[in-house]
Amino acid sequence: MRYSVAFSGLLGLAAAAPQRINIEAALDVPTPTVLGPRVEETKPAAISYNPNAAASAAAAVVKSEGAIEKRDACAVQPAGAGPVVSPDTAAAFSSAPGFSETARGAGAPSGYKQSFVDKNGSSQQIGYLTYKTYNSYDVQGCANDCDSEKYCLGFNIYFERDPSLEPGPNCPNPSSTTTIKCSLYGYPVASNAATNVGQWRQDFQVVIAGSNGYSKVNKALPDVKDFKAPTSLPAAINAPLDNGYDTYNGMRLFNDNPYDPSLCAAACQAQTDYDKAHPDADGTWKPCNFFTSYILTQNGVPLGTYCSLYTRSWDSSYAVNTGYYSGSDEYDVIDVGSYEIINPSTGGTATPKACAAPTQGPCDSTSYTSTIRFGGTYSQTYMGCGVDNVNDDGAGSMMRFNPGISLCDARNYCANRASGSSTDYAPNGFHGFTLVQYTDNSLVCFFYVNGEDAAASAFTKPDSTIAAAYGYSRG
Repeated sequence: MRYSVAFSGLLGLAAAAPQRINIEAALDVPTPTVLGPRVEETKPAAISYNPNAAASAAAAVVKSEGAIEKRDACAVQPAGAGPVVSPDTAAAFSSAPGFSETARGAGAPSGYKQSFVDKNGSSQQIGYLTYKTYNSYDVQGCANDCDSEKYCLGFNIYFERDPSLEPGPNCPNPSSTTTIKCSLYGYPVASNAATNVGQWRQDFQVVIAGSNGYSKVNKALPDVKDFKAPTSLPAAINAPLDNGYDTYNGMRLFNDNPYDPSLCAAACQAQTDYDKAHPDADGTWKPCNFFTSYILTQNGVPLGTYCSLYTRSWDSSYAVNTGYYSGSDEYDVIDVGSYEIINPSTGGTATPKACAAPTQGPCDSTSYTSTIRFGGTYSQTYMGCGVDNVNDDGAGSMMRFNPGISLCDARNYCANRASGSSTDYAPNGFHGFTLVQYTDNSLVCFFYVNGEDAAASAFTKPDSTIAAAYGYSRG
């Protein structure tokens, strides 16, 4: 499938486009409410992630949320182990050189890479698990705690200015204490997500200093029940049609849990059950026998566990989709793995019907003589459907038509454009072009320097979105 800004809207309308990461659907998933430790939280909560319950929730698409504990005003708060800054102000804390020197002097523990260093904000992103407090700025201790948690992929260690008393009307701005915190995450921590710069509690200002982030490297993919051992991939799968059949079976994004491919497995099996219970009009349905799981990021910040579902497996040679840009945003895929079900389902997959090839060209005449600039007669060399021209990816130029134009008028415009163009690579005009009508009735013309690029032998790439394709070469 070609990629072109000129008809990105057409590609966006395709019901099944495995080559294109469904960013719109991913961004539509609500962001979880808990992205890090609450500043008023003095006792870290135990990690509550239950993969079995999460898998059931993934299949049922349900959610649950927790509650916030209330505390008495002016109650004594736990004393932190970090140094207290003088003067005791938020501004002095934020600029204290000792915090910065400590953070910048801390290296990356074995098995981790440094995601950011010496920020004045703590991590605020999906996948929050819990936090720990330390008596020193103990990066290795934080790494050890992360390693002890099955789903931990990154951590953020920092100094936090906290109140010594619970702020209230009778103690709105108590003296401070310095807490050394380490928050654990089920996703790699991102520099662009170190955005929690603190908050006001009555007249007391909580601020952050010396914030470092670390993410695991070379994390092994977990095994998943009912699926074969996973295959690590360099990128997401870009699956072609399989003899004209689209093996792609949809996507899911989960962001209220740590990264966990078992969520994709549950979604895959639930998709098979759903499709089997809701077959097409001819009684056929698509099973899910294979999925890819990866972390989708936006400008480096994890968006969640992205699952692409397929009816059949694809090997690593098709793993070429590393992401793309959309406007000013960069979307990347990391920690990609593929999983093939042990007992595949085949009963519901049917061989698709062949498309209805056109029986005549766009016009009464199979050729058109242009009088524009370089002139020449363009004769029809191919007519068919469901097949794309392999040379379209390297087409010298293209033209998309507004709705309502007839095929014949479009053909004539293409010929005139071909004979009237002069470029560095086609100084005497284009010698060939392809007129393509898609299943949504949109029309696009692709131009070639060489006429043989539009010959019948070039139409060999299956594409179910093409209702009709016509090739023309200049004699």
